[in-house]
Amino acid sequence: ITDFSKSIVSEIYHPFEKIITKMEYCIKRNTTNSIIVRIAEVYGNGKMNPFEKIDSGISFLGDGQNLMSKIHIDDVIKIMTKIHKIKPIGTYELCDDLTVTQRDFYDYAEFLAKKKFITWNCNKNCNNSRLLTSIHGLRNLSIRMNNQYLKRILSCSLKYPNYKIGLNNLYFSKNSD
Repeated sequence: ITDFSKSIVSEIYHPFEKIITKMEYCIKRNTTNSIIVRIAEVYGNGKMNPFEKIDSGISFLGDGQNLMSKIHIDDVIKIMTKIHKIKPIGTYELCDDLTVTQRDFYDYAEFLAKKKFITWNCNKNCNNSRLLTSIHGLRNLSIRMNNQYLKRILSCSLKYPNYKIGLNNLYFSKNSD
């Protein structure tokens, strides 16, 4: 498990992070019973299932070396249902246990599918600074996510604690139909 939450907090300060921090502060200041859930990049059936794109392919801008926190949709539903029932006041990060690069995530999907269907557009120039700023900000927030506090407060575990278990489930359930 890679925990970036303490190692780079003081090193990263980004406009997108500033907006999120101000928003969360405003919510906490103006309410007494706030529950804030920061959700990692979601994948699974009906929500960015890479195996649904095997025939058409998926194209990405960049080289895929950005670190991301992921979460399987089944775990999102499970945890959000539990939060709704318990209503624990606080701020929580909903992600699986393992930070992963985009490339490792999709390389593993291609490994399972035994077919190359991901294209990395590393040499394309992107002159849209707003887009690049947004991508960079989301990436910085995501790599620092840590689910230990959430799992402790809710006394729960994840069905898919890392992307390999989640992708295995997606792939083999898709191919068993």
